[in-house]
Amino acid sequence: MTHQRPAVLWLLLLTAGAVRAQAPLLPPGEREPFLRLETGGPTAVVTGLAFSPDGQMLYAAGWDKVVRVWVREPRTGRYLLAPHAYRVPIGPGLDGAINALALSSDGTWLAVGGRGVVRGESGFRDVGLVIPTAIGSLTPERRLDRGLIYVFNTRTQAVRLLRGHRGQVLSLAFAPSRPGQPPLLVSVGQDWDDQTGKYVGAVRLWDLTRDEPQQAFQDHLPDPGNTRPGLVVTANGEADVSAGLAWGDGRFRLWLPRRDAAAVQAQEDGRFNSVAAAQGSLVLTGSMVGYSGRLQVWSLNPFRADPQGQVVFPPQGSVAYFPRALTLLSSKPNGPTDLAAVVLRAGSQPPSYRLDLIDLRPTSFGQVRARLDLWKGSLKQPVMAAAPGGTMLAVTGNDEFEIFLYPIADLLAGKAEPQRLRGVGATFRYVA
Repeated sequence: MTHQRPAVLWLLLLTAGAVRAQAPLLPPGEREPFLRLETGGPTAVVTGLAFSPDGQMLYAAGWDKVVRVWVREPRTGRYLLAPHAYRVPIGPGLDGAINALALSSDGTWLAVGGRGVVRGESGFRDVGLVIPTAIGSLTPERRLDRGLIYVFNTRTQAVRLLRGHRGQVLSLAFAPSRPGQPPLLVSVGQDWDDQTGKYVGAVRLWDLTRDEPQQAFQDHLPDPGNTRPGLVVTANGEADVSAGLAWGDGRFRLWLPRRDAAAVQAQEDGRFNSVAAAQGSLVLTGSMVGYSGRLQVWSLNPFRADPQGQVVFPPQGSVAYFPRALTLLSSKPNGPTDLAAVVLRAGSQPPSYRLDLIDLRPTSFGQVRARLDLWKGSLKQPVMAAAPGGTMLAVTGNDEFEIFLYPIADLLAGKAEPQRLRGVGATFRYVA
């Protein structure tokens, strides 16, 4: 954990010794200090958002390789950049980019993973070549470097290293915290298969009191590529941890690692089903059926789609809309979960995005409580997070890497003036 202030250059010691790991193997990293510019906000694609349990802190991470923290100012209610951030070792290009972020439900554990730095690769001061991985430049140990997960204790600032994926990490989610039980984390990523010489999909369950994954599953999971699969984790007692996997291939899967590491059930879902959300026993996925977008409610016991739990987003003229981000929230402070927030992408050129708040109450299921146009032109996968307690909704995904913060009460009242979290720097997209 390092300290920073907006628009100030700080000397960052991103060496292996700069991360205080409890695991015996230290992570790879730069051998020498170097300078980075802090612009006060995201400078690249944001891939993860999470609110603290009390809604007073917002965590954001992405391809600029840092987890920033904003803290709500009590007097104004606005979120201000905190003087601390969580950093992982980084390298040139995308090495060190963060694809996924997850915060435990008690706020103690912050997990990040992505395209980890590989020991032995060229650093910022090295002269070297990029060698294709197909000719065997990555050893098994180096592949484990790529899939390294960093878990920060937000109270003590200690760091745990979880080493098991043999490729980049794409999605992370904690099981709900349980009194007297160790924290459990589920990760989704790519794993290199030596027999086929290709990447396959892999899911792992981690007990944070151990350094090795407790269970793993990868049989018959296709390579997710660069798509971040939708991942939700529910728990009902010590033995009933389940992971819902929206893989993007038209099937929704349920993994029961504590019962049987290989026990995966699959049901047909719509196309492009790479988003999912859960709160308690309520589980939803988003997909496309025909030319219409769809939200689908699922029962986990028994595992099946609820035929009465569908919300359809029909095309408007020749333009189709389908879900690209999904989260669940409450319409009232500290109220029950009764809304689904969904970001829909329009299949127009250029693409445009809108936000819908969908009523989940049985008496008015599927009604649109609020609708808001967001941005145009971006092809990035949007990300959302809702503050527990029904107060704030965070949305990101435009080409300026902004994070939009909406009070939920304002959205429901037809007010659409968000607080925008952004950096003061400019991104160079092309150089010739």
